[in-house]
Amino acid sequence: GYILIHNPKHPHAISNGYVREHRLVMEKKLGRYLKKSEVVHHLNGKRDDNRKENLEVFQTNAEHLRHELTGKCPNWSEEGKHRTLQAVRGYWSQ
Repeated sequence: GYILIHNPKHPHAISNGYVREHRLVMEKKLGRYLKKSEVVHHLNGKRDDNRKENLEVFQTNAEHLRHELTGKCPNWSEEGKHRTLQAVRGYWSQ
């Protein structure tokens, strides 16, 4: 999992005063605080590898998901396929 650093004075610390280390590393690299909407991505997929050369920032979660999911085929169950199809049909029949 992610490594947490106790930093209660950080503007984006969670209620118990912790901040994810990879966000702190990226902030130091950029020389500014990250926006809440920005997502830090681990290039090698290892959430505890917070070397600055292993991190990149996306402006939004949508951009991050687009990067992560492009070219990948989801492995949906038959029930999941059915529910998705029903939702799409319901959306277009409105």
